Amino acid sequence: AHPTYWDAQDDSYGIFPVAGRTSDTAVTITGDHNWTGTESFVIENDLNAAAEDTDWLAKTPLVSAAHCNGSLFILDGLTPYVYNPQASSNRVYAWTARKGKIESTCTLICNWRNRLVLAGARSDPQNYFMSRQDEPWDFDYGMDDAQSAVAGNFGDGGRIGDPIRALCPISENTLIVGCTRSIWALHGDPMAGGTVQRLTNQTGIMGPNAWTTDTAGTMYFLGDGGLYRLVPGGVPESLTERRIPTLPDHQPVLPGVAGASGQTYISMVYDTRRDGILIALSPYTSATATHYFYDLRNDAFWPESYPAACGPSTQVFYNASVPAYRKLLLGGRNGYLYEISDSYKNDVVDDSTTVAVSSSITMGPFRLAGEIDHLEIVSHGSSP
Repeated sequence: AHPTYWDAQDDSYGIFPVAGRTSDTAVTITGDHNWTGTESFVIENDLNAAAEDTDWLAKTPLVSAAHCNGSLFILDGLTPYVYNPQASSNRVYAWTARKGKIESTCTLICNWRNRLVLAGARSDPQNYFMSRQDEPWDFDYGMDDAQSAVAGNFGDGGRIGDPIRALCPISENTLIVGCTRSIWALHGDPMAGGTVQRLTNQTGIMGPNAWTTDTAGTMYFLGDGGLYRLVPGGVPESLTERRIPTLPDHQPVLPGVAGASGQTYISMVYDTRRDGILIALSPYTSATATHYFYDLRNDAFWPESYPAACGPSTQVFYNASVPAYRKLLLGGRNGYLYEISDSYKNDVVDDSTTVAVSSSITMGPFRLAGEIDHLEIVSHGSSP
């Protein structure tokens, strides 16, 4: 589900389902971000053999997915899968390396420099594994060319210092690696003279979806001190340590492992239409929660809440080529995809459930020189 955003000037924003329950199509929209692992898929192998019986992704709260060369590659911590949306079969296949071996227990994946980067393996949590450039089926490490597949323990940089929690490709030249208690940057391709740099050992990144970037390339993430900003070439700077001191008080739901009561689906997305960042903090168990929209124009935080069924458990800004489809999409715990509407007065949870949108603002206190004789509040789209 996708939450709604509104501010004190307008209470008309609402959320409504894009479509009904979805399976294959849902994961194709989530891009490099994660999706709840409760959907059923038909599994075939990559040789176009006869379809096996209907199977399930691992029973974990989150799976990870990344696109490469027109296909979507999916990790659930047990079996890697691949989905080609152009194939007539409309099925998900087992993803097996044609050269080398894929570490099947990895739970994190991203596309960086058109390499698929995997991490989060249970037996080797500080290591990362990169496919050959432009060839997601080749994991044969140690070849002597610049496009060769490479793993941390095979390259010059070695493994990362702490267990890896997030892979953040913020630019063609830089991959940020968020760990439990530190943050590292890979600059340049590891097979072409790239380097590994520790940016901080004062905070990590809370989860695989707890980061985003704006149009200027500035990275924002949730860490031990709340929301941080990381400008290119800089060090992390806390934005909420004093303003929202409870923001880091969340135990994240992580991909590839069982969820538990008290954990939180943490996700962040930059909304280009509203020039701000939606910080979604949805409880693992169905319950309402407080989320935040960070307005970059005014350096202001707006607390929000949405119907419990809507979550969201994940979100993505769908940067479609057609402007009408270019919008923030939210994935709900109820299996629906939601989008934000500027005209709906209610959140439409499903075909039979709506929840009225309400908003409020606290003004002041103000230091006044005299008495107030007139106060006028104008709400967007309505009369004073």
